[in-house]
Amino acid sequence: MRVLPALLKCCESVPYPALSSEVAALQLHIMAGDIITLQIGSYANYVGAHFWNLQDEAISNIQAQGSSSSVAASINHEVLCSWSENQDGYATYRPRAVVLDLCGSLGGVSFSSDAGAAAAVGGSLSWSGAVQIHNLGNVHKNQYRKHLEAAGKADTDDAQVLAAQQQALEAAAQSLQQAGQQPKFWTDYLQVDMHPSTALVLPGVWQGVAQWDGWGPAAPPGAAREAAEAVQEKVRWWAEQCDRMQGFQIFADDTGGWGGITLDLLQALRDTYAWQPLMYFSVQQQQQATSSSPARTARRTRHVLSSSISIAEVTQYSSLYVPMAAPSKWLGATGGSSSLYYTSGLLAAGIDSATLALRPSGAVSCCAKCSAAPP
Repeated sequence: MRVLPALLKCCESVPYPALSSEVAALQLHIMAGDIITLQIGSYANYVGAHFWNLQDEAISNIQAQGSSSSVAASINHEVLCSWSENQDGYATYRPRAVVLDLCGSLGGVSFSSDAGAAAAVGGSLSWSGAVQIHNLGNVHKNQYRKHLEAAGKADTDDAQVLAAQQQALEAAAQSLQQAGQQPKFWTDYLQVDMHPSTALVLPGVWQGVAQWDGWGPAAPPGAAREAAEAVQEKVRWWAEQCDRMQGFQIFADDTGGWGGITLDLLQALRDTYAWQPLMYFSVQQQQQATSSSPARTARRTRHVLSSSISIAEVTQYSSLYVPMAAPSKWLGATGGSSSLYYTSGLLAAGIDSATLALRPSGAVSCCAKCSAAPP
């Protein structure tokens, strides 16, 4: 792990045995500013959806309690989100994020980039050999997503109507925890309004069709290059809107085919934003050890090798590298170890708590030397 020399020189008294201490040291390098979040890979987006839901709940509580509450006085949500006001003066927050996933992974939620990629796949082909066509039916939104969108479009002040919508929404949320009704896509439970051009997909690579195990360039070179350029463009767009950048935080599902794509993006970020801290969370799905079949053994071995390669490559470009996986002893209490919905929620809660020091409402310093230093 590479830690910025300035942090070590300034904060000699700060211990580094725990993750929270390392995050605090990273935060001490600069005052609270805007953070751009990148989510790379399907499982990373599961984690990201929970993470943004936590931010949305916190913002809603602050708006309900008023600016005089202790919570509102301690957390600055503009660090992670951009905001705007409508005609009624109501503040709307959107994550300052760039999302990258496979085609067909957005479920019933439509994004402009997803539609464009799907249309591009159906274009003319120069290949004269056999063509295999996979037809996917329309994906319908689950009940929670339908009630969530209906509540967002509601234009009424009738207390009874609003109470009924809230009750239906809560019932639909409870149903997500029932067997057989758990989300199939991370968009099924995403509460926040993402920017229309935030979500990007890997052109020509479809979820459930392409082989995506093992670290390396699993995507076609042209598709990977196109996706990397699109992500860089969106990052540049967000960076231009930042008053003062604090750095980047990245959620990456990098132990599979996303590993090589993630590495290319990190290299590009370092070339463009050389002095910006980059906090990297390698979010990994828990590997089950209940079976000793040759196929499962090979899969676990491939996962270990991919994790090793990721650590060796990614740490060269990260200011802080944090590998994460849900503890196996907790999985029995999460409704099933194979549930991405539950395990990603555990990781999102950990990331939210660990990075809380990065978004204070005021300037924070660790010592007199930091306080006296000019900005």
